[in-house]
Amino acid sequence: MKLRAGFVSNSSSSSFCLFGIRLSTDKAMKLAIGKENADGKVITEDMAYEDPSTAMEILLHDTDLEFVDDYEGETIYIGRSFNLIGDKETGGEFKKSVKDGLKKLLVSAYNASDVGLQEGEIYG
Repeated sequence: MKLRAGFVSNSSSSSFCLFGIRLSTDKAMKLAIGKENADGKVITEDMAYEDPSTAMEILLHDTDLEFVDDYEGETIYIGRSFNLIGDKETGGEFKKSVKDGLKKLLVSAYNASDVGLQEGEIYG
């Protein structure tokens, strides 16, 4: 008999929930262009618009933030999933680390009132 372990779904959608910010893909890519990670990879305009996922991976490489895109290319969510809360990390520490990470990443585009619970479904 074959047993299947883990998450199983017959749906083509997945749900997500994270604490962070929602940006249009265009705004996220404008913020990403010219940024460089610790490995020296620079996000070019061509890379940003041709492959937003790779651009986001480079942008977030040296952070504890993650991203979710909507597969339609319209929206990118940046933050941390709640399952990434450390064993000894309080909820307040978790939120502060996300806000600090976003502030460092987004600089002048950062608005604390935009940070909060982001949830939805992605289709793919």
